[in-house]
Amino acid sequence: MSSNDRVASFETMGARCVIGSADGAIVLVSKDGKAHKFEAHRGKAVEALAVDERRMVLYSASHDGAILVWKLRETSDAKVDLELKGALYCPDQYATQLRCFSGLVFAAHGNTVSCWIAKVRNSCSLARSLARGLLHIILLM
Repeated sequence: MSSNDRVASFETMGARCVIGSADGAIVLVSKDGKAHKFEAHRGKAVEALAVDERRMVLYSASHDGAILVWKLRETSDAKVDLELKGALYCPDQYATQLRCFSGLVFAAHGNTVSCWIAKVRNSCSLARSLARGLLHIILLM
């Protein structure tokens, strides 16, 4: 990352740090300090990240309301690659927090928490398999 990039969010993923940048990029930093930058959200700040380490899946949320679903892949030359697998959308606002566990993905936006059932397959689009599991939980304030 350059000195002009603002870190908007970060998570750990195994031996890596995953950084969401204000310029819409996702940066993977390995334990040896090597950084790989991926253009992810087309100039919209990556405000939230969540990691499913068991499935090696990363979820990133930005100001455009999109939650992108990424599969982390190790390449033959020991580099890392992110493969876009699908997208989810918060219905009324962008997600300010993301969490995932036990095959569920939670996104906080406004006074709502949305939940998707994550069915990650290497060869299919996630948009179809995730959309059918949408729930809304209204928080009482």
